[in-house]
Amino acid sequence: QININSQNLNILSSQDTNNTKSNTKHKNLNVSYTVYGTNSGGLSGSISRDSSTSNSQQTTHHNTSLTATNINLNTTQNTKIKGANLQATTQLNINTKNLEVSSVQNKHKAKTRSQGASLGKNGTLPFYRKNITPPVIPPFFI
Repeated sequence: QININSQNLNILSSQDTNNTKSNTKHKNLNVSYTVYGTNSGGLSGSISRDSSTSNSQQTTHHNTSLTATNINLNTTQNTKIKGANLQATTQLNINTKNLEVSSVQNKHKAKTRSQGASLGKNGTLPFYRKNITPPVIPPFFI
């Protein structure tokens, strides 16, 4: 048997809150040079940067439980039952001026922000080698 006598009574759930924050950053630089034949080459390059931020908050409620054969709640003012289970196998008596009964919900909030930028450039560059004679290609006769 449970007997509670008071002016005000709050029977509330407990809660756990978990906050998570994550930050990620990447920076890349690429340069390449390619030779085309004997007198030119290609140069290309790129640079990039990206970042992301993630924030989340999760609140989990754990209901309070009162279990007995008889439960007697007597208050002269206010009784608040929020996120609680009352189980009386024989009799549940609540005597109060104001009664508030409500359930609670688990919550999960998440916010993610990502951004990135890249820049690339390529082109052909001539180059000259000293003392190189181009190959002679014999003419073809038909």
